[in-house]
Amino acid sequence: MKTPTSGSLPRWLKAAVLASAITVAGCVGIVAASGTYKIGEAYTVQLARTWSDASTLISPNPRHVKVFTMNGWALDQLILTDGLPVGQSMVSQVSRNQRRTDDKQVPLVRAGMSELELVEFVADSMAFWDMQQIQSEEVRPASFGPHEGVAFDISARRPNGLDMKATGVAAQAGDKVYLLLFISTREHYFDTLKADVDRIAASVRFP
Repeated sequence: MKTPTSGSLPRWLKAAVLASAITVAGCVGIVAASGTYKIGEAYTVQLARTWSDASTLISPNPRHVKVFTMNGWALDQLILTDGLPVGQSMVSQVSRNQRRTDDKQVPLVRAGMSELELVEFVADSMAFWDMQQIQSEEVRPASFGPHEGVAFDISARRPNGLDMKATGVAAQAGDKVYLLLFISTREHYFDTLKADVDRIAASVRFP
């Protein structure tokens, strides 16, 4: 995990960088990810830079939902799904205080989702990740590998006031949802990594 020089960051972001760095440094199960990287059994992507694969630690479903970070997941997350099937979710059905959430509130993959419903599925999932004031923007046609889908941008804010920005592409094929979603702080990190994320999205290859 790489962090920028602390002197280059505003005070409100330094704390997030430090907390994220300490958390990642102390975790077992994070592995370096670079080059040709297989996402489940569905497809591969090309990682030109070395990311940290933290799926086994923070993914609610490591088999279908892969989570990568460059600077710590409080600052940026790259989420890739390996064909989420109908009835599955990107979020955990157990809250942080270990109380089971209402299954009806957990965003689940449904058969035959429209492009707008795919974006709503992502936005509703982000609400379970301490995101507020979620607004989808720039929804447009796109492809995920050979599958026709939708690209989108999303703005949001964490409870501590940290402005977040997301970009992604999603498609549903055979009633399975394939998704690439990048979430990062609007300041400092999103623009720094956006070009890398675009290249990863373009590198998706199905067998």
